[in-house]
Amino acid sequence: MAASTIHLFGKVIGKSFDGIHPDRVKKLMVSTNINGQKLLNHGYKMEYSLEEAISDWWNDCNQKGLY
Repeated sequence: MAASTIHLFGKVIGKSFDGIHPDRVKKLMVSTNINGQKLLNHGYKMEYSLEEAISDWWNDCNQKGLY
């Protein structure tokens, strides 16, 4: 609620408070931990192996380094 108030106040006065945004604050309160075993137990099928995924990422980076 405080982040929403600060964000709205910033819009009213035409000033940006970098880092204080309701969506960013909410993200801090919601866990994004992913349990791979639980996904597999519920029927999720992996499309790529770890090696294939990293290779694809490497190619997306024009083979100049991973970012």
